[in-house]
Amino acid sequence: MAYNFPNSPSNGDTVTISGIVYTYNSTSGAWKTTASAGGGGGGGASVTSSDTAPTSPSDGDLWWSSSEAVLYIYYADTDSSQWIQASTPGADGASGLNVTTSDTAPTSPSAGDFWWDSDANALFIYYTDANSSQWVQATTPGADGATGATGATGATGPAGTATHLDTWRITSDITSDAVPITTWTNTPPHSLQPTLGTAMSHSSGVSNFPVTGLWEVQFIAQWTLTGSDNVNIAIQGYESDGTTLRTLSQGTVGDSGYLQQINLVSYYNCTNTSNNKVQFYVNGISSATLVGDSSRDKTYVVFKRIADAV
Repeated sequence: MAYNFPNSPSNGDTVTISGIVYTYNSTSGAWKTTASAGGGGGGGASVTSSDTAPTSPSDGDLWWSSSEAVLYIYYADTDSSQWIQASTPGADGASGLNVTTSDTAPTSPSAGDFWWDSDANALFIYYTDANSSQWVQATTPGADGATGATGATGATGPAGTATHLDTWRITSDITSDAVPITTWTNTPPHSLQPTLGTAMSHSSGVSNFPVTGLWEVQFIAQWTLTGSDNVNIAIQGYESDGTTLRTLSQGTVGDSGYLQQINLVSYYNCTNTSNNKVQFYVNGISSATLVGDSSRDKTYVVFKRIADAV
């Protein structure tokens, strides 16, 4: 079917074809789509010029194979999806049509040539009818002038930044149950282990966060065992009501004659610094020793703020 465009159009002239409204733009010398007859413009096709096929294409996308001088269209039916050749190279290997990417229309085009308008993010085809020859827009940008619609963007996670890092240790051995452990100190042994940001605070075994955020809490515990104890350690956190206590992670050791170590890691969402707190305990001790040291970290906890609260 032939679609007749005016032979000598003026800027702003419109033609409606199959429900699509084309408006003549005298600056670019092309008929551009502005909206469908029933409403706003939808998403357009993607156009790629490269020597390899694009990855993750959508139905209707176009690919100009620069190594073959051939145009392909990505076609999806009920059985499969594939790139289908849409143009035929000449007998001498030259292209049967041209594809140009620029912000101005190519000069001396031939019927069937393609032009990707890099300013408008739209594809045009050079169309010849009974009256005239002109560039006619073949894809429709989104309503904001950007390229065609893309898939929805997933939710953005909390802003991640390590603004706080604080280490606390026990400086002397613990040989009996402690629920919670109260003998913590955060004095860095040297400049290689400074506190980043405001330090945690501690009272009667309960550790308080200086600011809200998503915190990584590590509890590294080391024992010597001389009997058959089954020794437990745990990280516990208070909910936002300030009274409900939950065990976040727990570990157990129970062999004699060897140095034992357990590493626990939990992620704690602190939304209220008055009520959201953590504590640590050890129980089940009869012949074991939870090892402390005043000059190095043997049994210690690390608090690291890794993101905003969620």
